[in-house]
Amino acid sequence: PMTGIELNVFLFGTYSLAILLIIILSTILANQISSPIEKLTKATQSVRHGDMDIQIKNIETGEVRELIDGFNLMVRELKKNQVELAEVERESAWREMAKQVAHEIKNPLTPMKLAVQHLVAAHKDNSEKFNSIFEKVTATIINQIDTLKNIASEFSSFAKMPSIKLEKVDVIEVLNKTVDLFIDEECRIGVSSIGTIPAINTDKEQFQRMIINLIRNSIQANSKNIVIELLVSNNILEIKVSDDGNGIKSEVVSKIFEDNFTTKKRGMGLGLAMSKRFVNQINGGIFVDKTSSLGTTIKIELPINK
Repeated sequence: PMTGIELNVFLFGTYSLAILLIIILSTILANQISSPIEKLTKATQSVRHGDMDIQIKNIETGEVRELIDGFNLMVRELKKNQVELAEVERESAWREMAKQVAHEIKNPLTPMKLAVQHLVAAHKDNSEKFNSIFEKVTATIINQIDTLKNIASEFSSFAKMPSIKLEKVDVIEVLNKTVDLFIDEECRIGVSSIGTIPAINTDKEQFQRMIINLIRNSIQANSKNIVIELLVSNNILEIKVSDDGNGIKSEVVSKIFEDNFTTKKRGMGLGLAMSKRFVNQINGGIFVDKTSSLGTTIKIELPINK
């Protein structure tokens, strides 16, 4: 038989153990429910930032499994539609541009043709006014050539990339937020810096999109470790994205930043080309620092504007 105090201690211990077990069990169940939701949330953020190659590994059961399968299917369809839409828009844009160019060029060509015909006729007739006609015709032709030049300049401006919204950007903060989007990937991604890294003038969204593209390329090259290193040298911010993936074949290294070039079966060949165009617009540079079967290092150089 137990005394009253012993009984109270026993009951207190029993209830405490039961409560502890309930808390542990509840935590485990809550994690099992919340973990896939967190993965979906991060994956959705990645898609929002333009990463259409993301796929969530599905080891869940029941309705959560169906939800993840639906998400993966949605991303694949979005990427497919993106490619198709890009092709349709490109074809439509070229068709419309061809119509406009033909129309705009036709206008100055007509007076040029008439002026030359007038000049030829005056020359055949040995007209006394040939010199004055010659001056008028040449002036007309020069004027119309200037018009054609302006047309070419306008269409050249039309074909340029969207304008860049420059602002002071904390690069370390943006990189850390970008790396968080890949937290569920089977790849370790780290950000390190040497010395103090100042804020730089750049387009925050396009900069983040460039880093996402580089990380995704490394993951698709079977990388298990990716390191993003930053340092300042001669008023230049150097960013190196290094991985331990399959590397880039030597014969295509010089082509990877070209438009529409890709080594992927379903790639569009736009990611690296757009990254290079963006970096060039802010007076920077991007190139392959080194590559081999042990991995690749992409180096980005951005000016620091004080």
